[in-house]
Amino acid sequence: MSVIITGAKWTRQMVRQMNTIFLVGPSKRPKTPFVSYRKRFIELAQKEIKECLIFQPEFNPEAGFGDPNADLNEIFSNSQKWELEAMDDSKVVIMALDTDPDNLGLTTRTELGMLVESRKNLIVYAPASSFKMNYQVELCKLKGIPVYDTLEQVIEETKKIILKIPLVTAGRFNSTEIKAENCDPVVLREVIWKEEDNNQKGAIWCFVDQ
Repeated sequence: MSVIITGAKWTRQMVRQMNTIFLVGPSKRPKTPFVSYRKRFIELAQKEIKECLIFQPEFNPEAGFGDPNADLNEIFSNSQKWELEAMDDSKVVIMALDTDPDNLGLTTRTELGMLVESRKNLIVYAPASSFKMNYQVELCKLKGIPVYDTLEQVIEETKKIILKIPLVTAGRFNSTEIKAENCDPVVLREVIWKEEDNNQKGAIWCFVDQ
C-alpha cells in the first residue's frame, strides 16, 4: 500500500495499476483535540485492500503524515488543485462526516455539496457521534449514496466498488466528469452507457481512450 500526502506527486502508471482511494473529511486544526478518521482507515485498508493507493489530503506530521520540514506555503497554496486532481484519479472517494463541536468540517460540507450530484463512487462515513450532520446524512441517502457508521462497513463497501472492472484503460473518467482531449463525444457517450450497463448502478469509474 502507498499513501500520497497532500502536495506530493504521483504517476499515471500508479493510477492505472493500483486501487486508488481519496479520503475526504475534517482535518485536525491547531489547538483542538480533534482526531481524524484517516489513520484508522489506512490501518484497516492495509489489511483488507490489495494494491491500494490512498490520497491523504491531511497534512499532519505529528500523526506521521507529511514532512515537518516541508514548505507549507507551497503545499497549501496548491491544495485545492491537488485535491481535485487526486479525486479525479480515485476509484473510490470516502467522505467522512465525523465532525465535533470543535471542528464543524466547513470545507467537508462544501466538498459534499460538490460531489453528491456527480459521483457514483462516493461512500459516506457518518459515525453516531457526528455533530450536526443529520441534514447531510439524509441528503446522501436520498441521492442513493451509501452511508455507514463504522469504518469496517466503509472498507467492505470500498472493496465492492473496487471489484467493478473498467471497460477501457487509457485517459480518465470519473462518474459524470470526463477528462479527455480530442475525443469524439459520441464515443464517450457510448463508453458511459456501456459502463452503466456493466455496473448496473450508473457509471462508476473508468479510463477513456485518448
